[in-house]
Amino acid sequence: MMSISGSLSRLLQRTRPLLRSQTSAFRLCQPSSIDGGAEPAQEKEEPLLIQEGAHVVLTDTRKRYVIRVTMNGEFHSHMGKVKHHDVMRTGFGGMVHTHRGKSLLACPLTLEEYVLNMPRSATPIYPKDAAAIVMLADLENGMRVIESGTGSGGLSLFLSRAVGPDGVVWSFDRRVDSLRNAARNISTWLSRNSASPMEEEQGSGDSSKDLAGFTPDFRTGNVLLHHLDLCDADLPHECADAIILDMMEPWLALSRAEKALKYSGSLILLCPNITQITFFMDALSNSGLSLTLTRVLEVSHRTWDVKLPVAHPSFRQIGHTGFIAQLHKVRKRAKGVTDPISPPPEEEEPVKEEEEDEDAGKTVV
Repeated sequence: MMSISGSLSRLLQRTRPLLRSQTSAFRLCQPSSIDGGAEPAQEKEEPLLIQEGAHVVLTDTRKRYVIRVTMNGEFHSHMGKVKHHDVMRTGFGGMVHTHRGKSLLACPLTLEEYVLNMPRSATPIYPKDAAAIVMLADLENGMRVIESGTGSGGLSLFLSRAVGPDGVVWSFDRRVDSLRNAARNISTWLSRNSASPMEEEQGSGDSSKDLAGFTPDFRTGNVLLHHLDLCDADLPHECADAIILDMMEPWLALSRAEKALKYSGSLILLCPNITQITFFMDALSNSGLSLTLTRVLEVSHRTWDVKLPVAHPSFRQIGHTGFIAQLHKVRKRAKGVTDPISPPPEEEEPVKEEEEDEDAGKTVV
């Protein structure tokens, strides 16, 4: 018996380290919750670089698509489908991939693309013409501008950006449906990177930028919209740094515009036909108002396709869109004083009299 018990004890001593190692190995393979450890670390979700509700432009090799991203939205095109959530995680300047493996570039929405794609209630102004008008008027922060012919609000947006937060745009239109649509378009642009669109105010609100004697029907940022024909508006004297007339018969608002414009300020016409410019100048010549024509122009915009090693003009082009005329308000001159803007008359060269031939009239025998 003693020999058997001794052999068993020696066997247990030999197998005890082996059992301990197997038990520890078993414990390492079990989840941490079994032995009372911490929960396994979960993968952190990538932060959203684009806020929900923001406008994003997705660009492929041929087209540009404007979308407004939502958490559960999807974008579908011939390139495939993309989840809006993936676009929001990628951020501006990043590449997103469709389910077909195609790549799309995410870019922020520009004012040019927004004006060309926003809902329209009238023929929109092309960005090339709007940019030229802003340049000719030489607008900057703090200036006050009057616009006649609001339309869909495209030009109002360019003017609003040019005059800055300290400036104001007073826009007039006789169609209330156009004003409502313009107010929605302007408020949508101003809230393009937020989840909820800005609501346009009607009538009430901050009146510090109101035009004297007028109450706007809609307030959207620094753009005040008035349901009134400018031809019937009794504007204050010299209240505007620049006036833009985008209307079919601009000569009907000639006297109103001249009264409201400051000296040296720009009066700019946007007309589809050159005959409208000539009719306006004819009315101006018979009015005696202190306005002088500076220039008349149209803006050409030509795009090119570059696919190496070939480069050629695009087959689809934007042709004529309108004529732009710029006038300045000048102080009235006394009689006999020449206009410093107009070039001096050219001096005519004296005509030399032909010398008579001494032999003229003589007969040769």
